[in-house]
Amino acid sequence: MEIREIGKVKQMDTGVYLEVLPEYQEGLIGLDDFSHLYVLYWFHHLDIPELRGVTVSKPYTNGPDELGTFATRGPVRPNPIALSAAKIMNIQGNKIYLEYLDAEDDSPILDIKPYTASSDILERPSQVQSGVSIGRKVLKAQEILIGKQNSILQIKGRSLRNEASFFEF
Repeated sequence: MEIREIGKVKQMDTGVYLEVLPEYQEGLIGLDDFSHLYVLYWFHHLDIPELRGVTVSKPYTNGPDELGTFATRGPVRPNPIALSAAKIMNIQGNKIYLEYLDAEDDSPILDIKPYTASSDILERPSQVQSGVSIGRKVLKAQEILIGKQNSILQIKGRSLRNEASFFEF
């Protein structure tokens, strides 16, 4: 298997953008028709061989004592690949300017995909059996949205604002 880097994440004081390598710039044609995108990137600072074998950890300060790797969005994984959604602000040449992206400067970009409501929204989230384990209780979470400014934790139809401390690293 071969994975090719298609660009780098660039964090600046004024904002964040994705710098796509020139040979992939034509792949951006039509992306400006979308409001948001997904970025798959490599957690390059945590690409440590010893961490790739870790399958259970305590990734969140205020979370359960143990969670399996695949029950978290954390960077310690067999393949340290990150997935983030972001709002497209502007596209200029090979640069995609984003509202916000929780990625380190120079993180290698593996892929970019447009966000499409027809494919990416769960039509019946009440039928989704996702859960967040808290001690011995499991709360059925319909949707977890953590934004830069305003965090929302939607549990059983009730919105709890500013509960992001549960998800602190």
